[in-house]
Amino acid sequence: MTPSISDILDTLHVAGVIDGIARITGDAGDPVCGRAHVATIVEGSPASDFSGIEGLRPFIDSAEPGSFLVLATDDERRVAASTCGGTAAGRAPARGCVGLASGGWVRDIEAIGDLGFSVWARGTTP
Repeated sequence: MTPSISDILDTLHVAGVIDGIARITGDAGDPVCGRAHVATIVEGSPASDFSGIEGLRPFIDSAEPGSFLVLATDDERRVAASTCGGTAAGRAPARGCVGLASGGWVRDIEAIGDLGFSVWARGTTP
């Protein structure tokens, strides 16, 4: 996935690189394709819904079937906490989402893996 995104960014003349994001769950031989549905995670967001990140639930609920969720983070201040866990990731495929990429960290990897849902992230937390 990262090479394809980098090629698209190059075509659009967007400077920079995508570093440190790897596939955490899902079959590596299984391609994922969908329309990007993007949100920016801001460090210090108050926990106001099931996910612990304000606005994550409505963001997932507003995704159209076939969407690929992107949780962008500010690279200048990388989010040190989990941006997504098993509850949110479980809601995404139920809404018809095809995958998720996070510029931050994810948790509950075993639960997400059991769903067969593909997730890319910078790393994992317990």
